[in-house]
Amino acid sequence: YPRYHEQDDSYDTYWQSRDTQKELNSFQLERARLLSRLVKEGESILDVGCGDGAILAYVREHAKPGRLAGIDSSPFIAKAARRRGIEVTLGDVRNPKSIPLSEKFDHVVLFEVLEHMANAEELLRWVAGCARKTVIFSVPNTGFFLHRLRLVLGRFPLQWRAHPGEHLRFWTVRDMRWWLNSIDC
Repeated sequence: YPRYHEQDDSYDTYWQSRDTQKELNSFQLERARLLSRLVKEGESILDVGCGDGAILAYVREHAKPGRLAGIDSSPFIAKAARRRGIEVTLGDVRNPKSIPLSEKFDHVVLFEVLEHMANAEELLRWVAGCARKTVIFSVPNTGFFLHRLRLVLGRFPLQWRAHPGEHLRFWTVRDMRWWLNSIDC
């Protein structure tokens, strides 16, 4: 288990528990490589829930994108993203209509964000309206074999870093397909 922070489920605590100077972990690196292959020269990317901006910084180094921008709600982590040269707008993704964004981007990404949202449908609809070409997202797969093994051994899948309440939504691959077909985006 990760270290539990008593009664502290703040987003800043989540980021302060991570080392934002480290290299991308294997999951982040896989997503960054995928995005680098997808984006064509000059295309813009908006990273919703951009965190420390490491994925966009990787894409900038390995592709020839145009504008790179991020949205995050933590001033603490936005500062880390800005140190990497990423343009960051502070905004609460739980209330996307309040985010001051007036333009569209070629690609909008949400890596490991939707599972933190009580109303992920609203965020996904908003993001779809911001994208000219693609919306790319990832969520933890609760049906992953190690998570299933934890259930067999009497433990819930471990999908949190600083507080067990970080994830509000859970999907398997089959659930995700059903969900995407059910919502109006």
